[in-house]
Amino acid sequence: MKFNKILNEQRDIIQQAKTNFITHVYEEQRNCVHDRIADSDFLGQPVRICLKCGMSELGWGPGYLVLTDEFRATVTRSEYRDWSVGLFITDEKKSLLIKNRDRATNSYTNALKQILNDWYESQDKQDKK
Repeated sequence: MKFNKILNEQRDIIQQAKTNFITHVYEEQRNCVHDRIADSDFLGQPVRICLKCGMSELGWGPGYLVLTDEFRATVTRSEYRDWSVGLFITDEKKSLLIKNRDRATNSYTNALKQILNDWYESQDKQDKK
């Protein structure tokens, strides 16, 4: 049985909007300097969020590797949920960054871009399901 034509068209519009949004988030996070950082908590765990692009990073394990600038604010858990978008850097995703800890090197920048690219590709695969 086929979906209603109008429903199919609306689903396609929503899918395209989601793809455009994810692409925009990816570009923003890739180019952001992450210099407006806030502390919060995520399910009782310390987390930081970039207030410019929405990238967030868990503070357990090896600590903060990307969102390292001195934080300037504290946001509530509700505000964190509202502003968090895109890449959430968990401890599992930090292995490439740990290998290239020196932020001044190209290898560190490339490692961060690889993590962001992996996130972007995973979003693309989810959308195609």
